[in-house]
Amino acid sequence: MKTHLIVRVIALCLSAIVSPCAMAEPPPAPKPPAKPQPKPKPKPAAKPAAKPAAKPAGPSDAMKKYDLDQNKILNVTEARTIQDAFKDNPQDPLLKKYDTNKDAQLSDAEIMKISPPPPAPPKPKVAPKKAPPKKKK
Repeated sequence: MKTHLIVRVIALCLSAIVSPCAMAEPPPAPKPPAKPQPKPKPKPAAKPAAKPAAKPAGPSDAMKKYDLDQNKILNVTEARTIQDAFKDNPQDPLLKKYDTNKDAQLSDAEIMKISPPPPAPPKPKVAPKKAPPKKKK
């Protein structure tokens, strides 16, 4: 009888321990495996930096060199200096681009492309003419 009692007490203790575990929530289901991420594409090798192209000489470069009085207008003396310099060196890239007819000479019209004439001043506004007063009779 004593053993029978001991078995019952053990069974009761075990049921007290096991029953809360039986009522607990089941463990969460395992998540499905994530989709494999695509492998990143290797970056193309960096191109070597190209040397910057030489800045093309603009009219301002020719003006800086040949406009001796710095008034931004080529006078006759400065134009002759440009023409003589181009005769001496027709391959000068500063002036060669202005020889549009490729005759190895810079004409006056081609010189004008280096320094166009200044714009004409605006015409003054003329006040409207007033009618002469009428004479009384």
